[in-house]
Amino acid sequence: MEKKSKNKYYAYMIFVFFLILHILFTKTDVTNWGDMARLATVESLAERFTFSINNATFSQTGDKILLNGNYYGVQPPLMPFVTSGVYFLISKILGISFSANRALAYYIITLLTVGLPVSFMLTCFYLSLRFLLIGQGPRLFLTAALAGASLLSCYSVSYNSHAPAAALLFLSFYLLLKIRFEACSPRLRYFWLGFWSSLSFALDPIPGGLFSVLYLFYLLTESSQRFRIWLYLSGVGLPLIVHLALNIIISGGIKPLTLHPDYPLAVGPDKHFAIASFGIYAFQSLFGIRGLFSYTPALIPAMIFLIRILASPRHHFHKEALVVGIGLAGSIFLTLLVTDNYGGWCYGVRYFVPLIPILFFFNGFIFLKYCPFLKPCFYVLLGLSGFINLIGLADPGTDSSQSDFSLATNLQLIRNQSPEKLVKMYFPFTGLTYENNALENNSNY
Repeated sequence: MEKKSKNKYYAYMIFVFFLILHILFTKTDVTNWGDMARLATVESLAERFTFSINNATFSQTGDKILLNGNYYGVQPPLMPFVTSGVYFLISKILGISFSANRALAYYIITLLTVGLPVSFMLTCFYLSLRFLLIGQGPRLFLTAALAGASLLSCYSVSYNSHAPAAALLFLSFYLLLKIRFEACSPRLRYFWLGFWSSLSFALDPIPGGLFSVLYLFYLLTESSQRFRIWLYLSGVGLPLIVHLALNIIISGGIKPLTLHPDYPLAVGPDKHFAIASFGIYAFQSLFGIRGLFSYTPALIPAMIFLIRILASPRHHFHKEALVVGIGLAGSIFLTLLVTDNYGGWCYGVRYFVPLIPILFFFNGFIFLKYCPFLKPCFYVLLGLSGFINLIGLADPGTDSSQSDFSLATNLQLIRNQSPEKLVKMYFPFTGLTYENNALENNSNY
């Protein structure tokens, strides 16, 4: 009982601690086209009750499509739909809107829809490490390492769908671990497993969709779990139905707007016309100037342990490693196949952010059994990861118009700033102001 009580105490403290950090570091403006499209949809839904972004503050985004005489953001619609409820409340009650208090509105929305779920996910990450039977110290250390020394740190302080998708995807993985390793799992746990994985799909379709399918196969291989699969499918169905319904409202069909033939930047396998082109893009996205492992080298030991477990069929984490290994490889391959720009204006490759917490979990095996070579290497790589992501924290929406090497671009940006501007760059809340336009804003509804 005392141990459970201590775990709960640490869990609460972790949540509060990281929420405070998000309050300090959350950005106050947007630079990425995709996130501008989401925010334009948020404003249109809350103020004009339409998905059309014709008159929105961020309508200048390039991630939009013209349908039946109106412009629409091409991003998956569920996150803007949910965020519009938050924006409606703060604009209705506090008079904070993009037109009157753009920076403050962006800050509050990002904190509530990105920082809050990521802080909760970090709490779940800490709790999940107990299944590895490692000590309290390593669990706290690894949680802090994930938060501060991975690309997650950059994307949890700006408005985007990738960090919340990472939070939801890891939450579903945590529930899978609880189902596997805790006796007498409540029935509702299977429903929430499907719900959170499906919700992750609605935010970031490739990793969320692939892991949702893999979870189903995982449950099918467990004879004791098969009779509860209907609960899992029920959980998957709810976010999926809402996601498809929103697509139908916008375009008249279930197909995402990013696949629409009228969208000039439409994704698809025709992005790469030669194997050589795909190979170069894949290398740069994984190990090169925008690479997943270049910008978070602390993931390399986790990858080594994942491969080790996959090669050991009798390992007690083998089935979970299969889910993660197939999900990781499939998500990376499909993402590389349908994209060609590393995610545009961003630090590193934003598409891979949802995969980071699940892969980082396997770093826990370093503390389970002493590795005379790998453990010191992990500390070195972790320090390098921390430095790289401290650079990224200055501006997660790196200007990629001049160079694809976002680390070099951010370093140059930092060098050009005065000490006062650097403080505002890393602690944006210091420049926030508030103008009370509640009466004026309320008259628009």
